[in-house]
Amino acid sequence: MGSYDKTALIAPWNEPPILCECMQITEADVQEAMMNHRPNTLKELIQCSGAGKGCNACHPILREVLAGLDVSCPSVR
Repeated sequence: MGSYDKTALIAPWNEPPILCECMQITEADVQEAMMNHRPNTLKELIQCSGAGKGCNACHPILREVLAGLDVSCPSVR
C-alpha cells in the first residue's frame, strides 16, 4: 500500500475554507460578494464572487449560500 500525507487533506486553521477549488475562492470571498453585491441568483453570485466558473462542483454549496444556510464547514458533508 502506498503512503500519503494525511495532513495534506486538512486546511490549516488560520486559512479560510475554499468553496471553489477551481478558482480558489474562499468562503470569506463569497460572503464578501454576498454583502457587497446582494446577488439573488446563482448566476449573479458566480459573476460577483468569481466562484463556480470552473467544474461547477461548488454550485450546490453556492446555492446554500444564497439560501442563507451555514456553509462554514463544507468538507463535513
